[in-house]
Amino acid sequence: MNTNHQGNQTNKSKKIAGAILTASLLSVSIGSTSFAAAFADLKDTPDHQKITSLNSQKIINGVSDTSFAPAASLTQAQALQMIVKAFKLNTLPQSDALESFAQLFPKVKEDAWYSTSFGYAHQAGLDIPKSVDPNAKITREQYIDYVMTAMQVVGKMPATDVVAQDIKDKDKLDANYLDSVQLALVFKIISLDSNGNFNPKQDINRADAAVSMYNALDYLKKNKTSGETTIDVLPGEKPTTNNGNNASSSYAAPANGKFFLTEGVQKAVEEHTADQDAQYFVAINLFSKGTPLKSDSAQAKAELKRLKALGYNVDYNTAWTYEGNLQKVNYTYLAGYLTAAQLKQFKADTNYGYSFDFANNGDGSAVNAKNGAINGSTNGATGDGITSTGIAAGSYAPADNGKTLLMYDIEQAIKEHASEKNAKYFVAIDLFKSGSPIEPNSTEAQAELQRLKSLGYDVANAKAWTYQGQLEKVDYAYLSGYFTADQLKSFQTSPSYGYSIHFAANGDGSGAPAKDGAINSFNNTSGIAF
Repeated sequence: MNTNHQGNQTNKSKKIAGAILTASLLSVSIGSTSFAAAFADLKDTPDHQKITSLNSQKIINGVSDTSFAPAASLTQAQALQMIVKAFKLNTLPQSDALESFAQLFPKVKEDAWYSTSFGYAHQAGLDIPKSVDPNAKITREQYIDYVMTAMQVVGKMPATDVVAQDIKDKDKLDANYLDSVQLALVFKIISLDSNGNFNPKQDINRADAAVSMYNALDYLKKNKTSGETTIDVLPGEKPTTNNGNNASSSYAAPANGKFFLTEGVQKAVEEHTADQDAQYFVAINLFSKGTPLKSDSAQAKAELKRLKALGYNVDYNTAWTYEGNLQKVNYTYLAGYLTAAQLKQFKADTNYGYSFDFANNGDGSAVNAKNGAINGSTNGATGDGITSTGIAAGSYAPADNGKTLLMYDIEQAIKEHASEKNAKYFVAIDLFKSGSPIEPNSTEAQAELQRLKSLGYDVANAKAWTYQGQLEKVDYAYLSGYFTADQLKSFQTSPSYGYSIHFAANGDGSGAPAKDGAINSFNNTSGIAF
């Protein structure tokens, strides 16, 4: 999927010098029968009402007045015709540049009924292979990639923490389509089969294509927003694409050959634009087909060697985190001292995906850097009540006794939902005593939980999961609560404890699930954790 449509359209989009079809030809979508038909062969098809709805909207047709042929395959031409019509890609601004079908798609005839659909789809940024055969069957993975790209082009995607389901047959997926399939799963546009497989290489049938289309259109309708937004990879971290521009969408992990800078790194680069020689001390997270690689793996070691050979100042570094009952343990990661130019023009290997962020210790403090390199350290606390400036989301700074720190993600969510007086925020509460964290299951923490309950706060023990050791998932406990903005801003502290309040996250950055539509992350009001 093209994750930076605006940046690529100038180079990629060309006006097609094709024939203008008659209205009767343009009415073709998946078949050629009349609309609002009663299809007898849909009665046993799951979600058949969605297919009927698209038919009544004149987006799809049947193969006859009484038949839809749900199990039949879909051709490339039929798929693109439906996508262009459903997302109204023909209404998008067109380039004045001329390029013939012979140059773009040699097998697409300019006088064919489907030719303009190929032209509009190409202009919109859909990644259509030059060798495409309009009459060839379209696979599930390619169809979903087309749909998700069209969604991105016409709709403003609301920001959310995205971590897709485990796809059992992910190794069969084309790496170029992985991001689109992951996002489609997250947005519930598609689903896996009973065995957890997507079956990417199978031809998509007409029913699945129509239902997926309906779900995509319905998602856009229900999630209208304005302004530039992103799909967050990490809580509070807005990534950039591999050309250094803000991404209009991104996913759980960068695809092979791609990389992104998290918001913390991007902001630092922007703040130090005038300092051309500035060095940024960053952590380098490696992925292979969406799966994180261990820093001590043979692959990571080989990639470190390659980067050194290219002249990058990279090596292993050590930071510390909490484990078990808040014991401090060291962990090793790939790190580098890179300039802004090196970050923006990073020489990615096609075998790996890369994310760059500032490394933190378990208490949220930045890892020390040498020679004045920029390491992302911030000082967001006023030391007197609630912070007046944000601390980077995901850091757990200790609060002084009797004080409350609202983390940056909470502050931004409250601002975003200021007009919603009854909005509830599902948050994690970190307890500190004289700067030291208190174990959630401790007697002190449980006693404080009871005190908060007696004050009328809706608080309880909760669980999320994180990675430990060699990326094993383990549960961890924390104190949680449902609060209004007023309750958060006037939180009734005990003089014995400090309180750090933030959105809870799992080890992959996904938000902890919340009930009754409570807000559980900045720019994610759905209450759903993926």
